Amino acid sequence: SDMAEPVARAFTWLNARVRVQGAEPTRAEYHTWYLLATLDSADRWQQVLRVTVNASSGAQVPLPDMLDASILLTEPADLPSEHPSTQLVAVRAALGRVQTDSRAFVERLEGRLGRDRKRLQDYYRALLRGDRKRSARRGGEEDPAQKEARAKAVQLELRRKLSELDERYACRVDLAPLAL
Repeated sequence: SDMAEPVARAFTWLNARVRVQGAEPTRAEYHTWYLLATLDSADRWQQVLRVTVNASSGAQVPLPDMLDASILLTEPADLPSEHPSTQLVAVRAALGRVQTDSRAFVERLEGRLGRDRKRLQDYYRALLRGDRKRSARRGGEEDPAQKEARAKAVQLELRRKLSELDERYACRVDLAPLAL
């Protein structure tokens, strides 16, 4: 068929025109990678991703699924001992898909983190207010240095708890090849 239209869409160079001299069928090798993507945090998100790459050009190609996608491949026995050059292209493409596919999961985690941070801050602010009220009822008999030390201890504990929350909600990304 006429290749002028697909070539014009694919190559858009300024001041240049591409003309196809001829086209003939040939065999091409494609590597379809099945990768297990995992986001691990206070919760876990997993998905099997399929990426197909042209072995000679390294271009990612949207080919139909050759295997049943509902089957979780657990043994990497299908992987050759030497990974082909398409693995890096497949991993990069899969990482891009992980970012888009896990967006709802990450937003849910960020919402939970924000809620937990607010609860901690409210709790420790209430502790400070309660300490001020107790000292006012006592008539200000307490040493100001002791009050300052308690307030500082409460602030340090709040920072420690907030850093624990940040650690707990930090996302770790793992991308493991399952089959090729």
